[in-house]
Amino acid sequence: MSFFTNLRADRLITEIRSSTDPASPVLQKAVARLKDLGPGAIEPVFAALPDASKTATVAFVEVLAGLVSQKTFPQFVRGLVEGSARVIAGISWALTSNRNYPPHLLIEALAGNGTRKHVGNGL
Repeated sequence: MSFFTNLRADRLITEIRSSTDPASPVLQKAVARLKDLGPGAIEPVFAALPDASKTATVAFVEVLAGLVSQKTFPQFVRGLVEGSARVIAGISWALTSNRNYPPHLLIEALAGNGTRKHVGNGL
C-alpha cells in the first residue's frame, strides 16, 4: 500500500472511530471512502478492530465485507490465523455478510489450517 493510501486510510479510520451515530452521514461517507481505497485498506482495518467501539466495529465490518473477493481472500485467511479474537470475529462477520468469493476457498482454508494444527500438535 502506498504512503498516501496509508495516510488516507488512517484518517478515515480516525473519522469512523470518532463517530457515535451509526446513521451519521459523516460515518457513512468515511465507510464508503475507505471501501474505495480497495484492498490496501484491509490491513489498517484489521489493525483498528481490536480496540474499536461497537459503532466503529459495525462500520469496519461493513468495509471488510465490501472488500472481500477471491483476490483479497488470502488476506482475510491470514487475518483469521494471525488476528486477535476481535479481529477474527470481525473477519468472520464480514465473510458471512458477503458472498463475493467462492465458498470452496473458505472450506479449503479451514481444511488446510486444521491439518497444520493437528500436525503441529503431534496428532
